Amino acid sequence: MKHILAILLILISARAFGKDIGQLSFDIELLSRHYWRGSQMGDTPAIEPNLSYTYGNFNFSVWAAHTLNESYVEIDLIPSYTYKNFKFIFFDYYNPIPFQNNNYFAFKEGENRHSFELAINYDGKGEIPVKLMAGTFIFGDKDKETGKPFYSTYLEAGYPFTLKDFDFELHIGASPHKGYYANNAAIVSTGISCSRQVEITKSIILPVGISYHYNPSVSKSFLIFGIGISAL
Repeated sequence: MKHILAILLILISARAFGKDIGQLSFDIELLSRHYWRGSQMGDTPAIEPNLSYTYGNFNFSVWAAHTLNESYVEIDLIPSYTYKNFKFIFFDYYNPIPFQNNNYFAFKEGENRHSFELAINYDGKGEIPVKLMAGTFIFGDKDKETGKPFYSTYLEAGYPFTLKDFDFELHIGASPHKGYYANNAAIVSTGISCSRQVEITKSIILPVGISYHYNPSVSKSFLIFGIGISAL
């Protein structure tokens, strides 16, 4: 992790001296709750920073979520590659246990807090005006009873549209088999989001939004508010 931060600092310095080595951006968001694929993580508002470096079709992001009472913490490393309307993504999710000693580089059974996922996104900007994504866990996602991998898979379709300067998106997400998201094949996330990007300067943007989610498999609803700041 220290080496990654050092590299990002070098990129910031190079950009400051006018070197054309890609684009570095930073954003931070405050959410009323952290919601992900049908579940609420933690029980207080969450701060979610993201540092992203883009060079050509390649992107590398360091993203995190931290609830105010430390009931949930997550740090992700996310390299990705974009080809036309598709993005190929590798997720390294790191979820330390709150209030315990955690070793980021521990991968032994019983100590590992990492899980890996491979995903592909379609941005909805081609002939099909619908966003699509599919992701499958390939490491760190096991059935506690059998010890075998679940290979938990999440599929989502989203329909984005704009109305009076506001960006909306309807979505539906499902799991095709038993795993992390549900005990069997099920629709685990539906909802609608509304957001707007308020331009402060050419390089500073204030995103605000609200979203409603419903997980039919457990009959739970979530209403999430968010506000943030983005700097390019």
